[in-house]
Amino acid sequence: FAFFALLLGGVWGQTTTYTWVGGRVAGHETSWNVYQNWTVGGVQATNWPGNGTGDIAIIPGGTPYNPIVNVDTTIGKLIVSNDGSVTLSENLTVSTFTSDPGTNIAGAHNLIINGDAIFGGTVEVASLKVTGTSAINTTTITTTGDQTYGGDVTLGADITLTAKNASNELQTVTFNGMVAGNSKNLTIEGDAVFGNSADDTVTGVKELKVTGTSAINTTTITTTGDQTY
Repeated sequence: FAFFALLLGGVWGQTTTYTWVGGRVAGHETSWNVYQNWTVGGVQATNWPGNGTGDIAIIPGGTPYNPIVNVDTTIGKLIVSNDGSVTLSENLTVSTFTSDPGTNIAGAHNLIINGDAIFGGTVEVASLKVTGTSAINTTTITTTGDQTYGGDVTLGADITLTAKNASNELQTVTFNGMVAGNSKNLTIEGDAVFGNSADDTVTGVKELKVTGTSAINTTTITTTGDQTY
């Protein structure tokens, strides 16, 4: 069965690992949903990640690949390696997400992560939702809509979370878990919601700045520097 699953390039409900190669079909060199742009186990795929909810999609490093998600797509895991990027022309839903430094996820559509996320590169999307934990190791995450972090957030770099639409109207950045600052600065260009329970503490942040309104539902926000609301 495993041989035929590999040969078919993915079976619905099975976990298949796809690696982007791109450029295989004239006029569709960057199309995510063109199977010829992917390989499975080093062999050209006959499907594309999104035909099975357990699929793993890898955008390899070393080359500035930029696949474009052309249809609403749901996969198990997305790994974007150094210098790679993904453009969202439609919504993308993943179970786990990892991006390296120097990468970018961009587009006027939604990125939904139903699990844990590691943000090493920049994000510029319509809205961002993470249900699990978030390790934010990049300096910029920008949305024209809301950002929601459902689990605990750990900062690995000074970060600016920008949530405002094209008319510069502020949108909302929501933390429904704890925030561990690791002596990094946290700037929120938008409205902020800190916690949905008293124990969703914010600790270890160096400086905290919120440009919009702040709803503080936790008992503790601690910084070693200034807090500006």
